[in-house]
Amino acid sequence: MDCAPRAQLVRHQPGQCSVDFAASPQALLRIHLLDGPTVITAQGRTVTTQVPTFWVCRADTPHTVSAIAANGLDDLISVNVFLDGPVSPLMLAEFAQPRLVALDPADALLSYLLPLVRSETAAPRCGQPALLDHAAQMLFIGLLRHLVAQPQAPSGLFAGLSDPRLAAALVAMHAAPEHPWTLETLAHHAGMSRTAFAVGFKRGLNRSPGKYLSGLRMHIARREVEAGSGLKAAARAAGYGNVSALSRALGKGAEMFDKRIKPAGNAPSPRLRDMRNLGIKTEAALAQIGITTPAELMQADPFAVYARLKAKVPGTFGRLVCLDRCH
Repeated sequence: MDCAPRAQLVRHQPGQCSVDFAASPQALLRIHLLDGPTVITAQGRTVTTQVPTFWVCRADTPHTVSAIAANGLDDLISVNVFLDGPVSPLMLAEFAQPRLVALDPADALLSYLLPLVRSETAAPRCGQPALLDHAAQMLFIGLLRHLVAQPQAPSGLFAGLSDPRLAAALVAMHAAPEHPWTLETLAHHAGMSRTAFAVGFKRGLNRSPGKYLSGLRMHIARREVEAGSGLKAAARAAGYGNVSALSRALGKGAEMFDKRIKPAGNAPSPRLRDMRNLGIKTEAALAQIGITTPAELMQADPFAVYARLKAKVPGTFGRLVCLDRCH
């Protein structure tokens, strides 16, 4: 299942002097390559740029880009980067606040891509959409490389990747999340001692290697379930030995329920309590979060159900209610 970030070039109407970008709940980044005097207004602040600069923010940050030069925003290049993978929460966290990233005009990637994009957008051409999206992907990769080479914060995703030893361990985890990783094997990949690796990883990524791997696997399991896979397949893809292991990862002492409805006699419509391994107490707990029928439970996000139950009924319902969508 492909979960790499997907970049898409945004076309602007020629002659515009100002462009408003409304807030969106989507998990995406907005990137603007500003190649001249430009004013950006966001979060009550106004920033003026004069040199080639990347402005990067999350989609939930409304902002306005305005031109100072007489030719308006004709040179503005904007890219939307759609994030849908295990690293997306970390990537979004890196841009909790908008970032200005000044780039060297002599940068080899920019010196190649900027003329290409401007040439392509000058007039319709065969294969243009595909070429521009590939160019957008390359711009995003160039930005990531810049941020890894020159991280702007002492910790976080880019700070961790800037250390080639930690990067080696991160790449290994993402390449094979199902592998039975241990602190020793990850430290070996990093070429470090166990202690040095554990301390360095937590300092760089703000979390322990174990918590990072657990989050990675949980994201993969969620994606598999949302894609329609059964719990066994989701557990296997995410690196859990079985469904029970996935259940334990979600919460201590959690139990995984099979949601296939058992026979309920001549009842006109099935009830939650009639589902296999569910009962009156489970039915009452689910009612507190607005789930009152088997159909509503089957359509709900199992991970969201679990989180809502833990928040709404603490101490009284710690079991996981999750859907087995195998047919």
